[in-house]
Amino acid sequence: MALMSKGAEADLYLEEYEISPGNKMKVVVKFRKEKKYRVKQLDRKIRSTRTRKESKLMHSARENGVPVPWILEVDPENFYIVMEYVDGKRLREIMLSKELSKESVNELFREIGRIVGKLHSSGIVHGDLTTGNMILSEGGELYLIDFGLGEFSKRAEDFAVDIYVLKRTLESTHYEYKETLKYFLEGYSQTFEKVREVLEKLKDVERRGRYVAR
Repeated sequence: MALMSKGAEADLYLEEYEISPGNKMKVVVKFRKEKKYRVKQLDRKIRSTRTRKESKLMHSARENGVPVPWILEVDPENFYIVMEYVDGKRLREIMLSKELSKESVNELFREIGRIVGKLHSSGIVHGDLTTGNMILSEGGELYLIDFGLGEFSKRAEDFAVDIYVLKRTLESTHYEYKETLKYFLEGYSQTFEKVREVLEKLKDVERRGRYVAR
């Protein structure tokens, strides 16, 4: 296995996976690593639970039309998920390198809005909705990745926090594209019914965010 990236909670590895005799495909193996500061038994329970939950979130999202990598194998007892490798680039890098015109980015965010609307309509919160957790495939399809902080929820405030995280990402990492959020909201309103309720909660979340920042 080739190490792709190291994270605080998990490492990602690139590997070839045999899906049938003589038929292999590239996959990503997400392995949740041990935390030495935790009691060993508790650590194993936490890693197992989070591995199982993330796979359930991704499976449910995919069933509801949200483009996420296809899961091939889950082993909660050994703390790993094997998923489809998406050949493409993270949206964060694409936007920072200005590979796309602003018009193309705006249209892309309209599609991201539709995708997140489907996700929220399915009762799923991503938990870390940044451009670093979105991949634009070589075929032009946008995928959501890394549901490690995700939750099943029906609360408007939880959905608002997802949007708040994305808005803050645009304002800080991609300040030249901060107006792009309106295109996201256009798409979001096409696939999610309770937009007004979520946007009201977003105002509350932003007020709390400004208070904490002082």
